[in-house]
Amino acid sequence: MKESGLTLIELTVTASMLILVSPTVLFNYPRFSENYRLNRSASEIAAAFNEAGSLALGIAGSATGAFPGFGVYFDISTPREYILFADDNPTNGFYDSGEEIKRMPLESPLPLITDLCVNTQTSPPGTCGLSTLDIVYLFRIGPEASITIFANGLNAPNYSNAEVIVRGPVGTGRGIISWVTGYVEILRK
Repeated sequence: MKESGLTLIELTVTASMLILVSPTVLFNYPRFSENYRLNRSASEIAAAFNEAGSLALGIAGSATGAFPGFGVYFDISTPREYILFADDNPTNGFYDSGEEIKRMPLESPLPLITDLCVNTQTSPPGTCGLSTLDIVYLFRIGPEASITIFANGLNAPNYSNAEVIVRGPVGTGRGIISWVTGYVEILRK
């Protein structure tokens, strides 16, 4: 009759392997966790850009009966959230108080929105350190929305892209770039 079970040597070898592997896993867990949160936050911001574009293309009405632009508003003074809005005031074309559809928080407690930039993917390089950033999708006749970028409440005709940078506590980050063509990309920072 054969007995089944583990010998003392097999248990010792298995325990030794777990002891050797555990520090590596535990050492890399914070980095893995931060990368997961960064990727999730970057994907959520990119999805908000796409949602604003979809609302503009769907010609969703507003309380005024006009066809508003829809956009995403960032304010560096509130680094844990951004706002999806319907632009009911076409005279200025960007976010005003009361136009909010919903506030969209980042995963708590980290990462944070650390910088707002324009034209970072063009030559010459663009400008960072902005206090506010609006990416607004407007309805127009044709197959796509017209996209306008406002930096610090001002629009300049040469803004071709806007970038929102999120960073974790270790310093790694992601740049979420929205182009005026409607393309959205996420880059490692």
